[in-house]
Amino acid sequence: MPKSYLITGGAGFIGLTFTKMMLKETDAQITVLDNLTYASRPLEIEALKKNGRFRFIKGDIYEKEDIEKVFYQK
Repeated sequence: MPKSYLITGGAGFIGLTFTKMMLKETDAQITVLDNLTYASRPLEIEALKKNGRFRFIKGDIYEKEDIEKVFYQK
């Protein structure tokens, strides 16, 4: 069974670089949780959505409801 990873802040430069590396070099399921602030790269996130092992959730790690989406939303 492949591993699953949660990457918070994954829509910025460093997070996207790490996410792309994980998708390329592993068979892991990747979930990115990000607020999409000024530092985000939403067009690159949209491109990653084509990968079946990638999931994006717009949210804040400080919000309980957003964290619940990570674990309970399909």
